[in-house]
Amino acid sequence: MERKNYWMLIIFTIFLILFAIFSTRIGFHDVYEYITISKNFAGIKNVNIFSGHSLLYPLIISIFLKIWPSLTIIKLVNVSWLFGIGALLLFWLKNKKVFIIFAFSPLIWFVSIQTTPVLPATFFFFLFYIFIKKESIKYNLLYAGFFLGISIAVYTPMALIGSIFILIYFFDKSFKEFFFLLIAVLVGSLPRFVLDYYLFKMPVYSFIRYAGANFIVSLGLNLAIKDFNIIGNLEILLIFVLISPFLFKIYRLKFKFYKKEVIFIILASIIFLMRGTMIKYFLIISPIILFLLSKVLTKKEIKWHIIFSIILIIIMTGNYFTTNEIILRKDLEEIKENYNVDYIIAQPAGANKLATFSWQNKPYFVWFQDFNASLKNETFIRGYEFDFDSKIPLKSRLKISASFNRFEDKVYENYILVTEKDIGFQPENFNLKKCYEILCVYEK
Repeated sequence: MERKNYWMLIIFTIFLILFAIFSTRIGFHDVYEYITISKNFAGIKNVNIFSGHSLLYPLIISIFLKIWPSLTIIKLVNVSWLFGIGALLLFWLKNKKVFIIFAFSPLIWFVSIQTTPVLPATFFFFLFYIFIKKESIKYNLLYAGFFLGISIAVYTPMALIGSIFILIYFFDKSFKEFFFLLIAVLVGSLPRFVLDYYLFKMPVYSFIRYAGANFIVSLGLNLAIKDFNIIGNLEILLIFVLISPFLFKIYRLKFKFYKKEVIFIILASIIFLMRGTMIKYFLIISPIILFLLSKVLTKKEIKWHIIFSIILIIIMTGNYFTTNEIILRKDLEEIKENYNVDYIIAQPAGANKLATFSWQNKPYFVWFQDFNASLKNETFIRGYEFDFDSKIPLKSRLKISASFNRFEDKVYENYILVTEKDIGFQPENFNLKKCYEILCVYEK
C-alpha cells in the first residue's frame, strides 16, 4: 500500500511538472507584481517595482531564479506547494481517498501555475489545521500557531481567515491555549517583519500598504475594484463545481462531528464571495473542504468525480497553452534588437507586464505616470483624499489623505514608448514608428 502511495504521488508530480513546463500563460491577477519583485531580488533590476502585498513569497521565488532565471522555474515553484499538500494527504493523514479527490480537483489545476502567495498560504494553513486536529501531538498548538503565522507572513488576508478559524475553534477552549497559540502565530510571522524592516526600515510596511489599499477600496475611491461584486463576476459561481463536481454531496456530512469546520467554511466562503470575488481564494479552504467531502463520497462517486473533473480541467485551463503572451514576448525581443535604447516607456500600468518578459537590466522599463511627472518636473504622481461630513459642529474637520510621489527625480533620455495595439491608448506628442503583431513603438 505504501509503495502504491508513492507511485500515486510520483504520477501527480509528473503531471504538475509537465503542466508547468508546457503551459504558456503567465498573466493572472497580481502576477506581474510578484514576478518583477522576485526578479529584482534575484538581481534582474529592470523596472521600479510596485509592491502592495507581502514580499516574502517573491523572496522565496528569487532563490530559485538565481539558479535558473526563467518563467518556467517560477511556475515549477508555484506547483510545488500542491505537491506538498498531496504529500501531506498521502503520507501524514494516510488518506488515499482525499488525495485522489484533491489531485483531480479542477480548482487545483486552475490555480496551479499562478504566481500567487495563495499557494504557499494554502499549504501552511492546511498544516495549521492538521496540527489543530492532531491533539495527540505534544505542543500541537505551538506548531499550529507557527504555521498559521507563516501563512500570514506570505499572505496578509490569512490574518482574517485565521482569526475566524481561531474564534470558532477556541470558543470553548481555555485562555491559556489561546495565548500559547497567539505567541506561536507571532513567531511564525517574524520573517515578514524582519524583511520589511530590512527593506524599508519599518517592520510593518507591507501591512500598512495592504491596509491602505483596502481602505481605499472600502471607501470606493478605487474604481477598478468593487466590493459585493458577485453580479459583475458570475464566473465566481463556478467554484461550486471547480472544488469538486460532487461538492453538493457535502450535505451527507454529519454536522455534529464537523460543525466547527462547516461554520468556518461558510464564513470564509462568504468573505471570498463578498470581497475580491476570485476563484483562486477558495484554494485556501479547499483542502479542508475536500477532506470533509472524502467522508461522504462513495467509490463510484469518486470515479465520476475524476471523469467530470478532467472535462472541467480541460475547459478551464485550455487557454493556458495557447496565449498571446508568446507573441508579445517575440515582439518585445524584436523591439529590443531593433532599438538600442536605455529606457522603454510603457503604456499606463504596463511597465510590470513588459518587464516580466525581459531578463536583462537594460533596457529599463519606466512607468508612464513616472515618465509624465518627469516631463512636468513634478514629484507628485497621484493621491487620495477623504473628508468626513458632520451634522454637528466639531472642533476640527477630519480629512484623511495619502499621496504617492516619485521615488527619485530621474530625467529620461534615449527612450521609446511601447504600447499594446488594442488598449485604446493614444500617446500625445509621440509619433507611431512601427507596429508589430501586438506591440507598437512610438518615438518623440
